[in-house]
Amino acid sequence: MKYVKNETKKEEKEKFDLKECFTLWLNTSKEGNKYLTGYDFNNNRIIAFFNKKANDKQPSIRIYGVDDEGKMTSEEIITLWGTTFKTSGKAGLNGYTNEKEGIIAFYGDEKETKRPYIKGYFTK
Repeated sequence: MKYVKNETKKEEKEKFDLKECFTLWLNTSKEGNKYLTGYDFNNNRIIAFFNKKANDKQPSIRIYGVDDEGKMTSEEIITLWGTTFKTSGKAGLNGYTNEKEGIIAFYGDEKETKRPYIKGYFTK
């Protein structure tokens, strides 16, 4: 049997140390539709929309940039699908950026307006 050295606490912490990708707050339009606004890791404004899915292969949320004039850009920058995390059993999101960087995201409390509704992180 081969001996495998246990990871040190520092190595274990680094393994789960995720770099923040974006933060989103939940909003409701005048028409009653829910959408998300926030900032990416470079402090650029972003806007996100819940996708009305016809099947599970379609993304749950699509995130777009917002230009200096406050208008949504046409390029989708992040695509997310709903998931249930195996370790916790909680609902979350995973996906990727338009540059194919992996993303994992966690929901907050929908009723808590002082904290983000969704926080996303780059996966390694």
